[in-house]
Order: sequence, then structure tokens, then C-alpha cells
Amino acid sequence: MIYMTDWNICTPPGFSLGFEGDNEVTSLEISTDLPEGWDLKVDVEKDGQKNIIQLSRDGEVYSALLTASMLADDGTYAMQVRGTLGDLVRHSNLFYATVFNSINAVDAFPPPLPSEFEQMEDRLTDINNNPPKPGTNGTWLIFNPDSGEYEESDIPLPEGGGGGYRIGHGLLLDRETNTLSVNAVSDFEGDNTLPITAAAVQDTVGNIEILLGTI
Repeated sequence: MIYMTDWNICTPPGFSLGFEGDNEVTSLEISTDLPEGWDLKVDVEKDGQKNIIQLSRDGEVYSALLTASMLADDGTYAMQVRGTLGDLVRHSNLFYATVFNSINAVDAFPPPLPSEFEQMEDRLTDINNNPPKPGTNGTWLIFNPDSGEYEESDIPLPEGGGGGYRIGHGLLLDRETNTLSVNAVSDFEGDNTLPITAAAVQDTVGNIEILLGTI
């Protein structure tokens, strides 16, 4: 609270309006001895740039809730009350207020916003935790953080770096798990050339023993 008597304003030492970029947290309040009917504004100047702050009256106190646009820069602001009553116009003495510096780190970042940077950081963390691995077609498999799965890329594997092999007869490849297994059959029927399972071997050998026992 500052006081204006007979259009003379006195401010306390180190009078401040807050910090650069503060928004709707600081009120400029001026207690006056003016009769009803006067409309007051505060003319503001800093580094040649001028602004006007409209004051509202409640009893003997005129005030305004300061916004970020009113406190856009740090430094010393020259201020002067300007009052009107019909055709009458009167000014107070000049007084000064300090607005302290703020770091305002968000101003250093172009869009996207910091929250989106956090999302980007999460994506990079997912990719870092799931490094590329050799694919079966001679290219690298790259983790996609959106789908949560590895996808084939256009980046070729180095010479002799794995991959690029062909799956031959008798082998099966599960591409989702990159697991190679033997393609075995469970019987000897036909002209099949695939390997046979151990269970099928035991079953067949058992049948032979039974057949020999009848001779």
C-alpha cells in the first residue's frame, strides 16, 4: 500500500512490484484523500516504452491486480498517477518501483512446450533401453516406442555383421522373437526328408520290436 495526499505520493524505500512475469499475484494499491468521482490511472514508462494501468476504487483505496504484461521486464519503472473528473485532469509526482529479474527458463525454449520435451525424453529413454538388433533380412531392427515393438529399418548391417542369411530346409524362424528352431515331424510317412522327433523314433522302434516278436 502506498499513500497519495494532495496528489503527492510517498513510497517506502526499495518499493517493488514483484518479479518479471508475475501474473495476478501482486496488487498496486494507492490510498487517497480524493472525493468521490475521480477516475485514476497510472502512467508507466520504462526504457522509453509506455503503458497505462487502470485503477478501480473501493472506498478510499484505488487498486489494480498486476498482470505479466504489466511486469514484462525487470528494472526500474517510472510511474505517475493521472486523474480525471469531467474536464479536469491532474497528475501526481513521479515515483519509482522496481521489478526484479526472473530466470523465465520457458522463454529459452521454442515450441514444443517443456511438457512435450519430457515426452520426447521418455521416448528416447525407451529407445535407449531397447537398442537396435540385427534383423534376418540384412538390416537393423529398430525399436518403435509408440508400438512397443521392433520394426525393420532401411539401415544395412555391416559386412559379416550377422543377418542376411537364408533359412534352409528343416529350420523354422519365429520373426517376432528372432528364434531359430528345427522343423521336425512326428512320423515317417511319405518321402519326408525332415528330421523326426524323439517321441516318434521311440514309437516307431517300439512298433518294430512288436513286429519282430511275432516272427
